[in-house]
Amino acid sequence: GGEIVNNTAAGEGGAIYCQGAAVGKVTALLKDVSITGNTAKNGSAIAGYGTDMVIDGAVITGNNATDGYGAVHLTNSSSAGLPSLTIKGSTRICDNTSKESVAQNVYLREYDYYIEIENLADDARIGVTMEDARWNNEDQSRRYITSTDSDAFGYNDRFFSDNGTRVVVPDGTRLLLCDHENHCLCGTDSGSGCDHTALTWTAWTDADSLPTKAGNYFLTKSVELESAATINANIKLCLNGHNITAVGETGHRLITLAAGKTLSITDCSDIPGRLNGGVKTSGGCIYISKGATFDLYNGILEGNSAPNDGGGAVFLGESASDSYAVFNMYGGMIKGNSTAN
Repeated sequence: GGEIVNNTAAGEGGAIYCQGAAVGKVTALLKDVSITGNTAKNGSAIAGYGTDMVIDGAVITGNNATDGYGAVHLTNSSSAGLPSLTIKGSTRICDNTSKESVAQNVYLREYDYYIEIENLADDARIGVTMEDARWNNEDQSRRYITSTDSDAFGYNDRFFSDNGTRVVVPDGTRLLLCDHENHCLCGTDSGSGCDHTALTWTAWTDADSLPTKAGNYFLTKSVELESAATINANIKLCLNGHNITAVGETGHRLITLAAGKTLSITDCSDIPGRLNGGVKTSGGCIYISKGATFDLYNGILEGNSAPNDGGGAVFLGESASDSYAVFNMYGGMIKGNSTAN
């Protein structure tokens, strides 16, 4: 227990500073302590180099880093190696700021260290900022915030991104930081066929399937389908700059839209994703069954084919007089598809 309040450091670690050395790392345990009102250039509450840090039930709030690097700033030491950070219990690391009052709580540098989770309580709340060099790295596995050793599934509601356009989502047993904000169906303020009401989107993290339950989803990664995906629910899908690709030795259609259902595809990214590689008689990319509706707001249908029939990209299937297949194209692009007829 105890309190560490209203301290100031001209450099790093307003409340606590840990320095690892060649003889080994520094190990620090903070249990049920309150750290508030502290100020430093970097790491307003805690700064550590080559440190093994365990935070158990601590409350770290209201601290300010005048230059940056958040309230908890652990980084690599050339002598002691990578740091580690384990968070347990009812820990709350939130409502801390950096220069210009920007929210910064746990600051993850470019180095390959991830947060460990142990027995995290329901009332835990941890904000995360990821350094641009780590976020923009070609190896997107660095966007994970928890380690492979932590069973983090279901804990995403305890974590949040300090950057309001990013979200923390579960991906297997790990937590992943993704870039997506709520937006209207067309993804812009001026697209057609949309009332421009912002929708709440749920992350889709699977790399080999598409959603099967009704809802609004955004892709966190590109999807490769080894067989056609059957959409048997009303689904809105934001590609989020990712692709949906048909793979496998035998060609297959990308998507079959079941009778009476509606699929809406959009993309809020500056570089829209693609639906490609589908090969099937009657609709290489998307087959629309009777009474079903496919709405395209953004995204590119490209490189699909129907070698023995029509509809290299989109095929409007069988219809009854009172139940037609419908395709509405409000935006996006269809190019480079082929058919035999």
